[in-house]
Amino acid sequence: MDKKENNGCLDGCFLIVAAFFTILLAPFLYILTIGILASSRLELIETSMKPVIAALESYKAGNGKYPETLEQLVPKFLSTQPFCPDTSALIVGFKPKSLKIVYRASDSQEYMLGCNAIWFNFDSYTSQSKAWNHDY
Repeated sequence: MDKKENNGCLDGCFLIVAAFFTILLAPFLYILTIGILASSRLELIETSMKPVIAALESYKAGNGKYPETLEQLVPKFLSTQPFCPDTSALIVGFKPKSLKIVYRASDSQEYMLGCNAIWFNFDSYTSQSKAWNHDY
């Protein structure tokens, strides 16, 4: 067997094996990357909304109820109108549906606060659970 023919087989076999593993690993790497980006997005939203949640609780402590709108928090409890963070920088090409915070107060004793996220996600926080819910 010629030395040149043997190297050609090794090179070709290496390419076939490399392509096979690339095809097998690509979905795993994609899912891993999306998971890391989603975690970063959730952390950014939760961190950005902490002052808004604190302002809502301060408003209720002083008024006995939650405000009907977030605008009622400005300027006494928040210096400016709050918005959801723009998380589109985490994934190029995707824009959030809106940066406006979704806020609903029911009977002024409970509220829901939320951010429309990229894709079809909606991240929400309720005064009743005092926890974030990440819908996918």
